[in-house]
Amino acid sequence: MSTLIDPAYPAIAEYYLPHVAATRARLEVDTRVAALLTEDNGSTQMLGFLIEFCALGIRMLRPVEGWLRASGEGCVAAGYEDLGRELIAASTDEAQRHLLLIDDLVQLLDIWRGGVAPWRKGTSLSGGPPRRRTDDKSDALALDMPALVRRDCPESAVRHALIREAASDPSQPYLALGVELELGHLARTLGPRLFRACEAQLGMQVFEGMQYLHSRIDRGALHNDRWMLQLEALLRACPELGPAVAVVGCEATSAMLDFFAECIERGRRIGQHSVYYDAVLQTSR
Repeated sequence: MSTLIDPAYPAIAEYYLPHVAATRARLEVDTRVAALLTEDNGSTQMLGFLIEFCALGIRMLRPVEGWLRASGEGCVAAGYEDLGRELIAASTDEAQRHLLLIDDLVQLLDIWRGGVAPWRKGTSLSGGPPRRRTDDKSDALALDMPALVRRDCPESAVRHALIREAASDPSQPYLALGVELELGHLARTLGPRLFRACEAQLGMQVFEGMQYLHSRIDRGALHNDRWMLQLEALLRACPELGPAVAVVGCEATSAMLDFFAECIERGRRIGQHSVYYDAVLQTSR
């Protein structure tokens, strides 16, 4: 991690990085990361994970635009004008990026309903004989998009919301900086490995349903320097804020990893217990 020794950010190195170093290091051995990237996830399970991530993410991530804007406005009001403007700009980007989740879910469900994976001719997602592409809603592989999206959010998504709300509180709006930095670090660290794992199981065609994740990785890379500059300025003026900013960022990382784990487990149920899963979906209609 080059930022641990980057001389351009001495305040970050002293007051922030020591408080996130352990969480970042654990990403290499975290069981939730291992469960996401393991080769034991077949094509059905990996596609199920992506479907669940988008379906649950549509509700979970919809308020992020408002939280970021509230954080930005709070920073401006508190005298952190530059940071506030960056957060407000990020909120606009988030609103546009959220639309990608919806499009991704449409693309992924289209792949799922096709039955025969377009990237591997002659094989089916269920591992049996090839299935003919159909729009018949009675098909065992059919999943209903509105029902998927309307389900209750898992506990990890609720925690994510509470963390975001805390970071947008007018009394400490600068905490949003920690959330953006650490989720950006997670995206840069885990994202490319996730893309490789998905390609290995599903082929490059699945990238059509991973636009949001691709955009999130790009954002993590492109915005990292500007967030670092803002944090360096903040900690030079108020070094005592470093631990609090770091803690909320680490909590956001943990909640997101738990969300990934939940999506993996639900994704497995799509493929392994389709009849049961359809019954679960019926309860949300």
